[in-house]
Amino acid sequence: MITETCPHCGAPITGERCGYCGAVFYDFSAVNVLNGRPTYLKLKLPDGRVVIAQAEVVRFDFTQTVEPVSFYADEVLVNCMPSQEVKLSLDFCLLKDEDGTLYKVMMERERR
Repeated sequence: MITETCPHCGAPITGERCGYCGAVFYDFSAVNVLNGRPTYLKLKLPDGRVVIAQAEVVRFDFTQTVEPVSFYADEVLVNCMPSQEVKLSLDFCLLKDEDGTLYKVMMERERR
């Protein structure tokens, strides 16, 4: 589903968060996936801290597939409609973690 309104409550999207229900949206408008330059990611850690991490996009995949779908009513074929699937994959490589903050978070997560 692609929408210009909040998928949870239907309010118009005006920023990174819905002004009505508080839903948070990822904003990739500042990430240029093709220029090979670092960008900054805002990450919320499991302990509630929010950190900014410098990273670069190391892999970007966008695929689209369309497959026919048949649906039936009373065991009779009624219609065939295309089913569309769009996938977007971004892999980031963190460039700096000088005080080991993210490393410590990942090690704690693996111990659980």
